[in-house]
Amino acid sequence: MLAGLLGGFAGTVKVWAILVVFPLLVACMIVRGRRATPFITGLAAGFLVPCLPFLIVAPKDFVRDVLVAQANRSSGRVGLGASTRIGIMSGLKHFGEPSPSLPVVVFALLLATGVAAVLVLARQRTRASDWTAAGVVALVVLGLFLPGQFYDHYAYFSAAFISVLVGVAVGLVSASATRLAKRHLGQRPARLAPAVLPLTAAMIVVWSLPHGLGGARRYFEDATDPGRTIAAAVPSGACVVTDDPILLIVANRVGQPGPGCPRLVDPFGLWMTEDDGALPHLGGPFPQAFVDKWSAWLEQADYVVLSVEGSDYLPFSPELIRQFNATYRRVAAGDHAYVYVHMR
Repeated sequence: MLAGLLGGFAGTVKVWAILVVFPLLVACMIVRGRRATPFITGLAAGFLVPCLPFLIVAPKDFVRDVLVAQANRSSGRVGLGASTRIGIMSGLKHFGEPSPSLPVVVFALLLATGVAAVLVLARQRTRASDWTAAGVVALVVLGLFLPGQFYDHYAYFSAAFISVLVGVAVGLVSASATRLAKRHLGQRPARLAPAVLPLTAAMIVVWSLPHGLGGARRYFEDATDPGRTIAAAVPSGACVVTDDPILLIVANRVGQPGPGCPRLVDPFGLWMTEDDGALPHLGGPFPQAFVDKWSAWLEQADYVVLSVEGSDYLPFSPELIRQFNATYRRVAAGDHAYVYVHMR
């Protein structure tokens, strides 16, 4: 029941949870039989109870905004190739860009083959949970090849479960090494056998750490904190619209403005639902209703904060560009923060 509750709630955070929950459900039905019922009950409750208020208030919008729009978010985009995704998910990207990807792919496939071979050769000592871990990893990794969009941080989703499976394989190899050591070396030397693999793993980590840190530095070198720039230009309590609400959060400018101020929570999600997740483009064409919404919001707001000039997540049609240029002027600019004030 608890596992089902957690799995269902995970689905409310990210629909990808189904890639983990489904093999767990299958394993539960095969191995546990009747105990699948409380798991399914918890699963339904964990998902439906948090979603129920939204389903009651706005069922169509909830399904469209949360499920359909997310499923279609890859439309109009060219996704990363399979070899690049393998390089990112395996962590081998940090040992060089995976564009010359054949060595990366071959090495990753050799590691996967090694883990599979361990499970097969030690099948008499494997437990149902070990095979379940393998099923989860297989489905999660395959699932990450489906979205058109793929970002580096997606790899953390697969890494969590790959690490479990690698731990299973290491444990099986360590147990086999201990038995062989007892048979050929005696009891006392055999006590050292389980330490061989952890020590080897530690040496690999120490050797690879500089590469990983270098990759992390490159990944975050563009990161900035525009909070001061925005806070200095936008007074507290002002009515602000933005293409990225995080900018207002770091600037402590998410307040309680007047009743006429737009309640814009998720511009990226709005772009997906109102423009069908089409590739952002300057000048359109855009659905007229989408342009009209932003036109009204720009008229109501006191300030606009954009992460980039001419942000793609606003439907900057020719008429909206004219409106913006006629009513706003830029008062501050910094890394990933451009602040405009309404010239009332």
